Amino acid sequence: MSPTKPARMTGYIRVSRVAGREGESFISPDLQREQITAWATMRGIQIVDWYEDLDQSGGKRGRPGLDAFLDDLRNGQTDGIVVSRLDRLSRLGVGDALALVEEIHEAGGQITAIDLGIDPTTTFGEFATTIMLALARMERRRLQESWNIAKSRASDRGVKIGPTPFGYQRNDDATLQPDPVYGPVVTEAFRRAAQQGLDAALAYLSEHGNGRTWTVSTVRRILTKRSYLGEAHYGDLVNLRAHAPLVTRAVWEAAQQEPAERRRPKASFPLSGLATCATCANPLVGARGGNDARRVYRCSAALATYKGERCSGPTTVTAELLEDLVRSATVEALSGHPGFAGADDGAGSLQDAESLLRDRELDLDDLLTDTELRRTLGPERFRRLAETTVGAVDAARDTYRDAARHAEQRTRVPSVEILEDAELEELGDLLRGVLQNVVVTRGRSPLAGRVRIIPKGLPADLRVAAGEHA
Repeated sequence: MSPTKPARMTGYIRVSRVAGREGESFISPDLQREQITAWATMRGIQIVDWYEDLDQSGGKRGRPGLDAFLDDLRNGQTDGIVVSRLDRLSRLGVGDALALVEEIHEAGGQITAIDLGIDPTTTFGEFATTIMLALARMERRRLQESWNIAKSRASDRGVKIGPTPFGYQRNDDATLQPDPVYGPVVTEAFRRAAQQGLDAALAYLSEHGNGRTWTVSTVRRILTKRSYLGEAHYGDLVNLRAHAPLVTRAVWEAAQQEPAERRRPKASFPLSGLATCATCANPLVGARGGNDARRVYRCSAALATYKGERCSGPTTVTAELLEDLVRSATVEALSGHPGFAGADDGAGSLQDAESLLRDRELDLDDLLTDTELRRTLGPERFRRLAETTVGAVDAARDTYRDAARHAEQRTRVPSVEILEDAELEELGDLLRGVLQNVVVTRGRSPLAGRVRIIPKGLPADLRVAAGEHA
């Protein structure tokens, strides 16, 4: 039985990307509309509606305009769809595209592709449709592979894809070189971030950063960019030696460890900010109280200048008593537990961790630039191998950061003799190297029973022992 001649059809227009397109391969929406209108006029067919999918890939099954047409077809508002070229309807895989054709046919619709001049509802037409859909899919994959090859070659040459990072200049071949003026500014900003924290880098860039408006968020983004290690990243493409680095790996990693914000204590109140109120968990700050103006620590949430919710049971403690108690408890912990004093536990040095990370990153770089291996393994096996290699890089990076934190902590742990003899002006910095927090509870009972000392990086039994001592 011959298919029923359609009387009402829907015009369908699709363009993968509209902006900046031109040339013979680009069929504009207006041209597609003119071709469909001329075809319908010659055959006496009414175009009941138009649907456009602009900036929509033919490799996607779900498209707003196409979905709207299918709804109209099921509701009996149209007899089928007309496209200027078959690849405007689909560039899906043959199986998926034929499933779309069958879905339209089962709903009682017909498909006309003006460029073919055939009706896919006939036996020969269905065969021709299969061939043309396969060619459309092949063309899409060819274009995609060509683009991927172009990106890969550009990455291998060290081409920077995307904006030029601050501190670099772009050469005529699109590679990067350090800016002679602002390259050293970036290097110094990283150094300050590594040693003093994010605020120090922000202050430096605000003064020397080319008059730009620098904020905490913009500086944080600068510090996380791996471009400053000499690397180029674009999707799954990685070149670890794309251009000259502005910072060393050790400085870059240190700059990622943003220190916890704390108010630096005054010289005569070494525990300000380190000690906290057990009632509200806000820091205790130094002050002078009473007729004799003795030194005390008070809950910051009880001060008149505090803008948040006021503490319901603020802690106040005599400064000298608290400082003596914390100093003696810390000295005892240092004396009784060598591991607390920063003794090496034999688990890999910072140099070993850095060497491991460098080897893993070079493995990844070699893999991603090995086009012969990519062809030999095929896309799926190569993807799995790349994912495994990336996982090894991530694990090595975590190991390096742990080793760096361990090394930093060891350099900050004071000896027992230094801690015992330290003046108040230096006691705060020394204690911050080994203590995480000192929690003080309000009350009139002996102070030792109201203070909980929490050291840094200690096993559970030592943490409890320190608390019991206090």
